[in-house]
Parts: sequence; structure tokens; C-alpha cells
Amino acid sequence: MAMEAFRAAAYCLIAYSLVAPALFGDLSSPIYFVNWAPPGLRHFVLIASAVFAAAIASPVVVPQLSGTMRPALFTATWVMLTVLPVGFYADWQRREAISLFNADIEIQHSFFLSIRKVPREHQLYVHSAALKACIPYIWSYRNMSLVRIDPNVAVNVLPPDWIARCNIKRTH
Repeated sequence: MAMEAFRAAAYCLIAYSLVAPALFGDLSSPIYFVNWAPPGLRHFVLIASAVFAAAIASPVVVPQLSGTMRPALFTATWVMLTVLPVGFYADWQRREAISLFNADIEIQHSFFLSIRKVPREHQLYVHSAALKACIPYIWSYRNMSLVRIDPNVAVNVLPPDWIARCNIKRTH
């Protein structure tokens, strides 16, 4: 019985070790991701995804799966379900908002690329950016909108050709 529990725990660890880097780029980012969301949303996402993951890993859905593998399936599914719906929704919202903004030029990176980059390049990574009448904006997932940025920030994060095109310079 103890060996079976050890195997189940090892399979959970292996499942997490495969899924977390595939989605986030490392093992610790899923924990940061869950803590990023506001408390109400965080709890809803964690509980709803856990319920769905438990249902998917249940003997009713996959009766042929051994008892030692069920926790691993639950773990992998739970990690995926905490990020995939949020990511697809955030990408959709970003694309819609930037399309309606009608920028002169834009760059967009997927939410999934952002969650892989932000822990490593927090101050220099731009999720998406837009120029409208040579005024620079970046996408904020916190605000779920484009946010105007100061020229001092723009020169550090926008593509060099945008900076040259609009003659963006530091103000101090």
C-alpha cells in the first residue's frame, strides 16, 4: 500500500514536471500564475478546474486507468484547466480590444507566450503594443486594455523601428 502511494505521488510529480514547463516554461510559474489573479477569480478558477479535473480523472470517465495513475491525470488536467480557459479568454479580449483601437501599427503576443516570458523579463517584455498617431500603448492584462506609456518606458520596450518612425525620445 505504501509503495502504491509512493508510485502515485511520483506519477503526480512527473505529470506536473511535464505539463508545467510545456505551458509556462518552468516549474514555479504555475504557482505565480494562480497568485496573480484576484482572490475571487483565483478561488473560482482553482475550484472549478479541480472539479473538472476530478471528473476527468474519475473511474466513470476513464475506467481502465489504474489507481496509481489517477492522481497524475488529475494533476496534469488541473494545471491545464487553470490556465487554458483563462489564456484563450485573455487572447480573445486582447485581439478584440486592439482591433477596435484601430492602431497605425501593432504587435501582439499570445497570452501563452506572455506567461512563459514575464517571470524572466518582467520589466522588458511587452505582451502587445500599439502606436496610434505616434503615441505608444502597451497591453495590460491587469487592466485588460491598452495603456498609454511614457516615452521613457517606450524607448526600452518598443521595437527600434517604431522608436525611429515616431522619433520617440526620453523626456529626462
